[in-house]
This record gives sequence, structure tokens and C-alpha cells, in this order.
Amino acid sequence: MFPLQHLKRLAKLQPLFSPGRYTLPSIQTAKNFSTTNQNGQVDKVYELRTYSIHPSKVTKFMQLTKENFHLRTNHSKLYGYWTSELGGLCEVVHIWEYDSFAHRTGVRKALSEDPEWISRYLSKMTKLIVKQDNIVLQAVPWHPVHETPLVEGSVYELRYYVMKPAVGMSWLEAVKAALESRAQKYDENKLCKIMGVWLPMLDLLIWCIIFGTGQV
Repeated sequence: MFPLQHLKRLAKLQPLFSPGRYTLPSIQTAKNFSTTNQNGQVDKVYELRTYSIHPSKVTKFMQLTKENFHLRTNHSKLYGYWTSELGGLCEVVHIWEYDSFAHRTGVRKALSEDPEWISRYLSKMTKLIVKQDNIVLQAVPWHPVHETPLVEGSVYELRYYVMKPAVGMSWLEAVKAALESRAQKYDENKLCKIMGVWLPMLDLLIWCIIFGTGQV
């Protein structure tokens, strides 16, 4: 049993947009930043955003997003965008991939200076939501992040495991062994696939985030 402090599940996430690749300007990364690993290479950074929509404005939010969200994906790579059916209601969940934290900073700056993005989407969208949450993540080195998570007809489950701070990082080996066993069973029975395992960069608590998908 893992020393869990909290477990949250967001099940049956429905894909709204497909991921894509985009040509981005080169942004130099500070050498002493935490995204640089022991080999001197910069690890990718992922940002998970959750928007809680006002219940009476969900339809309007979805329509606005479908019509104008390309203005956001012009700036960086969208890993996936989903609506939630279980767990948090009236929510959308999206994950963005960046080459580094400095890359994310550059994208956020560019968005704040993009008049079309602000006038056509951001200024209208913020009036439709109740709150926004985000967390910046890095993938664990022992589990690859699958590049194409969105498969037509699939459902997704997002899990948050919050460990007790006193445990330290020793639980990671237990999680790794359990996930490897689980992934093997998934493959053998053609059930679902673990899309990625991430840890937060800027949170004082110890988190493990697992994102999986399976057929309806």
C-alpha cells in the first residue's frame, strides 16, 4: 500500500481537440534552471490546466473555444484537451508541452502580447469560467510520454496521488514496479494504456500523476 494522503480521480475525459506539432522560435534556457538533467540536457515541461466553467455557460464556452482555440495552438503544442464527465463537473482539462520552463515563459509572454488571442478569445472566455487551476509537470524518466494520446472512441482517466511529505521519494520505486506490472497486464488483455506519469516541479507536496486511456 502506498502512503497516500489524497487520491483524486477524474474519469471519462472526452477529447475535444487533437494534438499537433508546431514550429516554435528558439528560446534559450538558463543553464542553472531545474529542467536541466544530470546529462546537461533539458527535459520537456508539461502544464496541466483545469478550467471550471459556470454551469449555465458551458455551451457558450465550448462554442467559443471550438471557433477560436487555434489562436492558442499557434503558439505552442497542445498535448490534449478534454471535457470531464466524472469527478469535477463542468470542467475542461488540457495539457501543454514545452521544451523547457523558459520556453513556457516565452509562450506566455507572447500570448499576453497577442491582440487577436486576447480580443477574440481570452477576454470573452474569462467571463464564462468560475476558476482556473494549473500545475507544471515533468515526466518521470522511466516512463515515456506517448505522443498521440487521442484515439477516437477512447475514454481517459486522470489520477492524482498525493503522498505524505515525510515519506520522501522512496515510494517512487514501488510506484514504478506497480505501473510496470499494470502496463504488462493492460497490454496482454488489450485494456488500456498508461499515457504518461508526471511529477510536479513547483509544489511542496509530493505528487504522482498518472494519465491513462482505454476503450469505451
